[in-house]
Amino acid sequence: MTKKFQNIGTLILVILVTFALCIDGFYLYYHFNKNTQTVAITNIGSQVSKTDVVDTNNATEQEMTALRDRVLFDVNFYDNTEQNGVVLGELRMNYFMSYRLETVDYRSSGLQIAFNQKDISFGYKSKYDITTGYNSNKESFYSLVEYDTTDGVSWNGTLINGTTVSVATGLKRDVGYIVRIDNEPYMITLDGQFIEHKGWFETWSIVPYDITWSYTFEDIFLCCLLAAQTKNISNDEVFIQLDLSPYFSIKKYNAENGKFVTGDYTDILKSYCVCRVNYSTNGALNSSQSLFGIIANNPSFNVSSNIISTEYWNANTIYTLSQNIMDYRYSEVYDGYFVALSQSIISQINLLPTTKVDLLIDLSATNKNIIGIDYNAFQNLKVDSITIRSSSSVTFYILDNAFIDCELSTLYRTNNITLNISSIAFNNAYTEVVL
Repeated sequence: MTKKFQNIGTLILVILVTFALCIDGFYLYYHFNKNTQTVAITNIGSQVSKTDVVDTNNATEQEMTALRDRVLFDVNFYDNTEQNGVVLGELRMNYFMSYRLETVDYRSSGLQIAFNQKDISFGYKSKYDITTGYNSNKESFYSLVEYDTTDGVSWNGTLINGTTVSVATGLKRDVGYIVRIDNEPYMITLDGQFIEHKGWFETWSIVPYDITWSYTFEDIFLCCLLAAQTKNISNDEVFIQLDLSPYFSIKKYNAENGKFVTGDYTDILKSYCVCRVNYSTNGALNSSQSLFGIIANNPSFNVSSNIISTEYWNANTIYTLSQNIMDYRYSEVYDGYFVALSQSIISQINLLPTTKVDLLIDLSATNKNIIGIDYNAFQNLKVDSITIRSSSSVTFYILDNAFIDCELSTLYRTNNITLNISSIAFNNAYTEVVL
């Protein structure tokens, strides 16, 4: 019996030793053969030249504006759901023409889509769930154009006459674009792909297979329009971070050999960029609202001259103007912005017969500190009503002559807004309604 217990004990000991050796073996194998992954994150921020970089802590308002004005991507989208203009969607990429990253190397390229059609068969409207408005009082048209910009001048240099001839760069796949990252030159290239898996009976073939698709700038364009429309802040300019990792590869400039090289220091590279988004539910009125200063290849484009048919204009049309379409003036005294409408837009709107104009200023739908309505802000504009909203308690100023000769009928405000109105802001009687 004793020998039997000894044999059992020996067997258990052998099993334990074997188990321990297996664990040691697995540890040694994993330790010397493990496949680790490292992750690097690249943030593509300001595309201001190296010579224009300033100390943001002591920068003037003009210098800060210059810094904000040049990021990698600009998105501009007037979706016209208010049915008071035309649909305008734009994407502009800002980059450099050389590794020096100087102001003289600035260049921008982008896409623009503009149209006013009711049942247009755009694939993106269903694929990306983008909604747009249509105004039956405007002529139907459609335009899809690429623009380039240098030294503040934009153009489309493409001639299609049997064959395509172009002096423009445009945005193209598999082309390298020089950008600034951490004050150093890099090159980004749109060369990403994605795989679509086709399962049983999804196609005419009963055998599952994969389809490889290549991303294009149109994919990025349409996704950015959707991002503009679905962000939680409605009508205003905001900055968002886009994940470029699935789309772009990135290379760093090597000053020793003058080449852009791919880094081999990481397994996974995540790339993010700053994108400025301007979105409005209104329609575009004229070319000044375009990132390129042009709409449909027409730098003089405006709704009063060649888009609006006044002969059949509907007297019941309501034109809603939000703060998104207005000009901003910063006041150091009040530490905030006053809004106003440019005289060019006022003149265009006044050309529209029997049009009802409503103003909407939503202080909660902007990242700017709007504190009032500027001097002569809406003078001579035939305004029916103005609505001022806020989610917090504020004092809102209406300065001299803001509504002179406007014939304003109703001023709406939320109950947490205290109005400070100049004695000469209005020259007619109106009704104030607390919401």
